[in-house]
Amino acid sequence: MKNDSKLDTRRAITVTETLLSQFHERMYLVTDYYEHWKVHVSSGKEFKSQWAQFVKDARKVRRTHESSSTAPCCAKILSIRLWTSNGKNIVRISTS
Repeated sequence: MKNDSKLDTRRAITVTETLLSQFHERMYLVTDYYEHWKVHVSSGKEFKSQWAQFVKDARKVRRTHESSSTAPCCAKILSIRLWTSNGKNIVRISTS
């Protein structure tokens, strides 16, 4: 069997090792893409939640302002900031 020229085990081992290495690299890339996607989705959900809270608070301030007879005619927003979980500033509203 050692003299069988049709049986090239060294080549089979090399091809198998190469395939395993390529699959490992692909698995790493897919895992990396998935992690980035999860962060993206999480940031989007967090932003939507913060935006919904901002709109709710703004409507509450508007209703309070409209019903108050002592409030000035123009309510001023000094500063509002919304952040993602990684600290990136998405929205900043400042008026004087």
